[in-house]
Amino acid sequence: MTCSKTATAKVIMYFDWPLYYNIYTFAQIIQTQAFPQTVIYKENDLVIVCSFTNPTQLNSVFYMELLKNSSTTFETVVSVATGQTPKIQWKDTQLQGRATAIGNVDSPSSAQLRLKIDKNSVQCPTDFKMYMCKMSGFSATPFVVSRESNPITISFVVKPTVIEMPQVRILNACSDTPDRQFPVATAVQLTCYGEVGSDPSKTIRWCAQRIGEISFTGLPQTPTNSEASTSGCQYTRSSTITYNLTSQDTFTKFLCESGDTGLCGTGTAIQYVNISIEESGTTKFHSSDEKTGTTNTCTADANSSFLVPFFIGIAVGIGVLILAIFIAIILRRHLLQQQIKRTVCQEQNGEEHYTKPVPKEDQPYTELNTYTELHTTNRQLETDQACSTPDHPYTALNAMQMTQTTSLLR
Repeated sequence: MTCSKTATAKVIMYFDWPLYYNIYTFAQIIQTQAFPQTVIYKENDLVIVCSFTNPTQLNSVFYMELLKNSSTTFETVVSVATGQTPKIQWKDTQLQGRATAIGNVDSPSSAQLRLKIDKNSVQCPTDFKMYMCKMSGFSATPFVVSRESNPITISFVVKPTVIEMPQVRILNACSDTPDRQFPVATAVQLTCYGEVGSDPSKTIRWCAQRIGEISFTGLPQTPTNSEASTSGCQYTRSSTITYNLTSQDTFTKFLCESGDTGLCGTGTAIQYVNISIEESGTTKFHSSDEKTGTTNTCTADANSSFLVPFFIGIAVGIGVLILAIFIAIILRRHLLQQQIKRTVCQEQNGEEHYTKPVPKEDQPYTELNTYTELHTTNRQLETDQACSTPDHPYTALNAMQMTQTTSLLR
């Protein structure tokens, strides 16, 4: 009994020692690295490498894989192994279309798995996740070793590229103004809205350059910044400053920028606005509210916004009424002319024309009577021709005059 217990104890100790060695000696044998450690979005390629920290502890390697963190767990992206064709096997087929992978497991000293995503194909934030590597191989003992590296998170920086042109507003006004020229001592508010990058603590800065200055300098005014909001991999926010125009601001150029390196004008997103003071002698109306900075501007804007459509509506109504009266007069005149023309034609068609009038016995047949007869006959011919031809230039008014002349002669 004693001998069997001793033998059993030896066997247990024989197998326990390699297990202990396996856990602690090979714990950090594989590592995951990112190049560069902080990726500048759209400027750097994203490279992730799986490799061994101490390859001499291994006799051989037969499998390596790269995994990416999903919403709940790590999933295989790509792997390399002996005995499979091709050696590189993709699991993430979507990433396969915009990335490349190379690797080998020929020997522990040269074995590695490398993933590369071109800077123009990197997707933010899809590719900026946690990654880790796994390996399987034989130790020098020998026995099978399977290990995974500590996960790493890809650090990245996104530079701002979009910022809107500064909006100008007189202090305490209700809306922006398109004016860029103001009296001296006017307080104006300048507001910029745009991207500030991947760091939510970043803000938009303000600089100015006056006539005679060779460069922009930072404004001493403390801006009012809105809360940063997420837009993809970028954060956006607005910045507002209040600036009092002086006699030195004959022509002052303001800039708002984000992504700067410290000096004015070095931002990756910049916009400008030019503001000047009114020259002496210029006439430009400014209400007392605008000069003194009181808040009655909002009331004036509200009243004007109500009255303008009201007066426009009245003007349009009057115009329509005048047009309707004008059309009615033209139609009435046209109908009257047509009625007169029809009446004249009917009267003329019912009479016997071209008959020679017989003078009364007591009326001498003079030379004047002869002329009257010829004139009457000609007018009758013209009237008949006008009645038979609609577009004849002989108008109804002429026909009416002719009829009156004929009646008098008769």
